[in-house]
Amino acid sequence: MGKRGHAKKQAARFCILGLASLLGAFTIAWMGGHGYLNVDPNVAVPAGFVLLIVFMVLGAFSLQADTSFIARKSWRNQPQTIDSNICKRVVKSMEFNIEYLIYGPCTSSLREALLDDWPFEDVKSGSAWYVLDKRMNDVTDTPLSEIEGTVILEVGL
Repeated sequence: MGKRGHAKKQAARFCILGLASLLGAFTIAWMGGHGYLNVDPNVAVPAGFVLLIVFMVLGAFSLQADTSFIARKSWRNQPQTIDSNICKRVVKSMEFNIEYLIYGPCTSSLREALLDDWPFEDVKSGSAWYVLDKRMNDVTDTPLSEIEGTVILEVGL
C-alpha cells in the first residue's frame, strides 16, 4: 500500500475516534442525567462535540498533508523504482505550441513510440510528419535511447 493509502487510513481512524468520542459523550450524559454517574450532561455533550471537531480537523490535516504522522514524507516524495527499459522523451508541436511526454522501450524508434500512443489531436498520425532535434536533424527513426532533450514535431514535408 502506498503512502497515500496510509494517510487515508489515518484520516479514517481520526473520524472514527471523533464519532466514538461523541457517542461516548452522549452515553456519559445519559448516565449522568439518570443518576448513574455524577456528571452534568450540559458539560459532557459539548465536550463530545469539541472532541469530534478536534479529531475531524486532525483527519483533514492528515489528508491535506498527503502523509501519515508516522511516515513524515509525502507519498509523492517517496523513491520509486524506475524501469530502465523504458525511455521518456518530450515532443513539442511548434504549430500548436503543445508539449507531450512520450515513452516506450529504449530500443524503439521515436516514430514507433509516437504511433503507439499518438498525442496530437489536431494532427493525424497518418499524415506526413517528421521529428527534429535541437540541431534540426531528422530523428524520426532514431532509437529513444539516442535522443536527448526536447524534440520538435514538424508536419508536412
